[in-house]
Amino acid sequence: MKKRILICLLLGITLLFSACNEEELLQNPAEIVIKVVDEAGEVVANADVNLEGVATAKTDSQGLVAFDDIRQAKLKAIISKSGYDSKEKKLNLTSLSTKLTVELIRTKLDKEDMVIVDANQYIDIDDNMLKFLFKTNPANRINLYLGESSDKLEKVKSNVNYNNQGIKMEGLTPNKTYYYKIEAINGENTISTKVLSFKKMGNTNNWAPAKWARESIFYEVFVRSFYDGNGDQIGDFVGLKEKIPYLKELGVDALWLMPINDSPSYHGYDVVDYYNTNPDYGTLEEFQEFLQAAHDNGIKVIMDLVVNHTSSRNPWFESSAYEEGSQYRDYYVWQDEFDDINEAGPWGQRVWYQRFNKEYYHAVFWSEMPDLNFSNPEVRAEMKKVARFWLDPDNDGDFSDGVDGFRLDAAKHIDDKDGDVTHNWWQEFNTAVKEVNPNAFLVGENWAETDKMARFFEDLDASFNFSLADRMIEVTNGENIDIIKELKEIHAKYSSYSDNFIDATFLRNHDQNRVASELGSDKEKMKLAASLLLTLPGTPFIYYGEEIGQIGTKPDDNIREPFDWYSDAAGNGMTTMDKGGFYHPMAYTKADDGISLEEQQGIEESIFEHYKRLIRVRKSNPAFFSSTNYTKLDISGPNYIYKVESPQHVYDFFVIHNLSNSLQEIAINADAYEMLTATNYNASDILKIPAYGTMILKSTATERELFNVRKVVFSYKVDPSVDKVLLLGDMTSWNSADGLEMKDRDNDGIYEVELKLTPGQYKYQFVTETHTLDPDAPLSSDGKKNQIQITKSDSKETMDYTFSFDLPENVNEGDRVTVAGEFNGWNPQATDMTDRDGDGVYEATLSLSPGEYQYKFVINGGERWISDPKATKYSNDGNRNSIVTVGGHIFSYNPDKNINGIMLIGDMNDWEPFNTILRENTKTGAYEISLWLKPGQYQYQFIELKTEIDPNAEEIDGVNIITVE
Repeated sequence: MKKRILICLLLGITLLFSACNEEELLQNPAEIVIKVVDEAGEVVANADVNLEGVATAKTDSQGLVAFDDIRQAKLKAIISKSGYDSKEKKLNLTSLSTKLTVELIRTKLDKEDMVIVDANQYIDIDDNMLKFLFKTNPANRINLYLGESSDKLEKVKSNVNYNNQGIKMEGLTPNKTYYYKIEAINGENTISTKVLSFKKMGNTNNWAPAKWARESIFYEVFVRSFYDGNGDQIGDFVGLKEKIPYLKELGVDALWLMPINDSPSYHGYDVVDYYNTNPDYGTLEEFQEFLQAAHDNGIKVIMDLVVNHTSSRNPWFESSAYEEGSQYRDYYVWQDEFDDINEAGPWGQRVWYQRFNKEYYHAVFWSEMPDLNFSNPEVRAEMKKVARFWLDPDNDGDFSDGVDGFRLDAAKHIDDKDGDVTHNWWQEFNTAVKEVNPNAFLVGENWAETDKMARFFEDLDASFNFSLADRMIEVTNGENIDIIKELKEIHAKYSSYSDNFIDATFLRNHDQNRVASELGSDKEKMKLAASLLLTLPGTPFIYYGEEIGQIGTKPDDNIREPFDWYSDAAGNGMTTMDKGGFYHPMAYTKADDGISLEEQQGIEESIFEHYKRLIRVRKSNPAFFSSTNYTKLDISGPNYIYKVESPQHVYDFFVIHNLSNSLQEIAINADAYEMLTATNYNASDILKIPAYGTMILKSTATERELFNVRKVVFSYKVDPSVDKVLLLGDMTSWNSADGLEMKDRDNDGIYEVELKLTPGQYKYQFVTETHTLDPDAPLSSDGKKNQIQITKSDSKETMDYTFSFDLPENVNEGDRVTVAGEFNGWNPQATDMTDRDGDGVYEATLSLSPGEYQYKFVINGGERWISDPKATKYSNDGNRNSIVTVGGHIFSYNPDKNINGIMLIGDMNDWEPFNTILRENTKTGAYEISLWLKPGQYQYQFIELKTEIDPNAEEIDGVNIITVE
């Protein structure tokens, strides 16, 4: 009897707890919108709203934050922001949509705790507007007094909710001196600055792009590694001058010199003296002699100008750090009361560092590269003075002894928190440069997505097109990209800021793995990449050594190795990496490897002679510099064809790139002249384009008159469960991610696509996509998706992870294999891998904290750096570092039929297909991937991929084939 009562009691308690839990859960997901205001009713932006157990987010500029897909009925919200007392709010949701307003009260401060710092800092926005950049306690409100004399100030801004975002003052008169005072208010307490002054700048953004740069071909030179003219095995100005005939033979007409200022590092990107040259390179007089010789030969020269930061050994910084009351104190960004020394930089890096005086300073790139403070007008004036010195050293209006412009290092990082400072500084600088030399050219390094980079065309003549650089490499490596379409989209974004933009195009630069290494040292692919660069619009930049196919991968030293002049990698003028402060030994500059000027000069099929021909064609036909002249032809197949109109002539150009690894033949119907080989073709002739080859045709015919094009319909009938059908093959791509989507227009299960093809034989196949769910995982409320709740990615402090590397054929068994990455400071010597089982698979097991890590495999301590071919994720910064996830959530799918692959789409990858590919576990047959996810709720699906052929079409070697007559 007692046992029965106990069972009933336990059952009752269980039902009670179950009922309570059911009461706390909503039947349908709810939405909560919270608006945060202050006691005056003004919105509070960037407030932290923590919805406990759900997520944390910041309020937007309207003071709003929204949370959706809420399942709990009872919640607690904690709202906080610096300068305000935090507030807790308990929520009891009774509807599917809840809106509430939360009031934050400003923190009350004692007068002695109130401060105003940086009161003398500002930036000119335009001729009539200025932005003050002082800081004060976030709890304070602000009054601003302004006048044309120090004793007649009027209140022009009253009771401003400042929040240290800067305050703009409009209606100012250019070139007039103004006086001002700042007053901070907190309750009944008030503090103010002394009366300060500024002279309003006029002519703040008055410049035009340098015309000569629009039709130039640049050559980037690392002076230290180029040519030694004085016998010390270090490249120098004398060597540069001596090699001007080589540059003329190549055909370039402008040079970009990497930093030439005095610097303690081998690369020079930390300047000690802005008014002098690096002693390793030569004297200022030798530099000017080189400049004069370059100018006499029609070659312009721009120099790298590093103004975002200096060297920690710069006298300005040493004075700023160690001398009390130094005039250079505000040249740098020192921590004040409102800076967080634990904040992360733009790519998650540490940015605050400490000197011996125990004060913290800001440095985006490295502790020994302290950032200059461009909110300080004295710094801006100093850097304009530096520019004037290099443009016209004698200040005599004769620019033959001065540079023709600047490449601006790290241009976008001038102020990562305030875009007004960054952009308006560059407008101010460009205007000052053009006042000295109206024909000076400025090109910025703004390594960012196009949407963010485009704004810099309001400030500078040009910016480097990193997006296009990646696309050209990807196209060369076989990805199906309509590069003309992408380029026009990029240029449309540029045009929204300036119609006079100059697009600085390139393949790779001194911060990225060399083109040859990106392309697997494939000579024909290297030539194709060059063909793309030099037949697409823009102002192209060639990185020294690209024209002979030099190879090199990170670390940085090894992508900046000596230019290889001779077959035996030694001889007069050759530089060395044993001198000059390189951090790593030379790894790629070797004798008799075919990668030298001596081995390629005069050889018809060499990379060097290919570059010469391309440059000659481009320089003699300016139509190639303007994107308005370009049209992609609507012809599918392995050949990518575009038309370049020549408005001043009766003929146009047709560029044909064979993107395949096999010979392609195209019949033409009109006469044409091939410009790279100087060959005449007649109507009905067959063009034979070698694998990865390029032809540039000049013809008076239209595209319809020149090319024979046929319409071909591909169709395939599938099972109703299939969600998508892709066409793969010679006419599109053999990569599923680039497959051509087919349409079921009549809802009859027959998918079709029509293509325009030139006569020839084409292989193809189909890939079907079927959306499916994990039957063992929870479902979303609509039952159409799986759903998981991540509370924390992994509870373990560390866990063992084994890196595995199958030794490729081009690596010798006796070579040393290591793994380098973020877990060991990218030290190529730190972590050895061993072939434990003698099967050619090298392994290393490390104890790592859960998270994502970038890495690469290293041969012989740095001789070669190799990406992991089995990685499912890579970095997108041009280095193609492999990325591994340690710990995290494992997504697993076990198919019940034969498939060729599984991919995951969901909230974790913005529902983008082909971004997350699962790998088959050969032991279990399941497909798996581990992802590092932030806490929160995620919905997702799997997509089964299956390769199929049409049984009713001709088949050869497991693929369909079609002949177009």
